[in-house]
Amino acid sequence: MGWLLSCDDEALAQGVNLAVLGGEVLQFGAVEPLGQGRFRLSRLLRGQYGTEWAVETHGPDELFALIERDALRAVDLPQWTIGTSVKARARNVSGSVSESVAITVSGPRRDVIASPDGGEFVDDEARTSIEQILAAMRQHGLIAS
Repeated sequence: MGWLLSCDDEALAQGVNLAVLGGEVLQFGAVEPLGQGRFRLSRLLRGQYGTEWAVETHGPDELFALIERDALRAVDLPQWTIGTSVKARARNVSGSVSESVAITVSGPRRDVIASPDGGEFVDDEARTSIEQILAAMRQHGLIAS
């Protein structure tokens, strides 16, 4: 790991000192070197990017990695992958690739309506309802035939 540096509030607002610790994304504003490659981080912004659930889940020897915001790339996954496990790897500045890390795909928000369970029956029922709505809309001239 390289040398960590403190930053001011403006730099924090721009995404400086963004890191991942286990499953939590956080930022730190103050760094105190402790020697032997160890640091005390303070002025923490915890649970960033919807990871507040991970704040209380930390254990010893968890992965800590700095995240360079400009190097991040969003990966759009289909909605049906929500709740499934996918593996991800990262490449560092020297070009070496990390071990695969399994993550569970989550939805964009926790307050969205969950997909109904029930298999074909629900699908057929939903399809029939949609067809009825579209037919009514066509009948009243709200959509083209």
